[in-house]
Amino acid sequence: MLRDIPVAECIPRIMSALDGVSRIKFTDLFDDVSDRSLVIATFMALLELIRRREVRAFQEARFGPIYLNAQTLQRRRTSVIFISFAGV
Repeated sequence: MLRDIPVAECIPRIMSALDGVSRIKFTDLFDDVSDRSLVIATFMALLELIRRREVRAFQEARFGPIYLNAQTLQRRRTSVIFISFAGV
């Protein structure tokens, strides 16, 4: 049975994992998590951090591992999203 876990409780755990390192693998967030509810809440918290541009998710190679890194305040202010409508 799933239990309610506030997404806000997972954000500090994610930010702590990113603190002091240049990047971590996406899967590293779930290494010590066996509770399905916590996995879901952690993923939702990660999506929120990405939406707020506090965390960046990226791949270095097609089908390669997904990496995460914390964004500095300066990077968040200058981040621009480019969308191509070529061929539409």
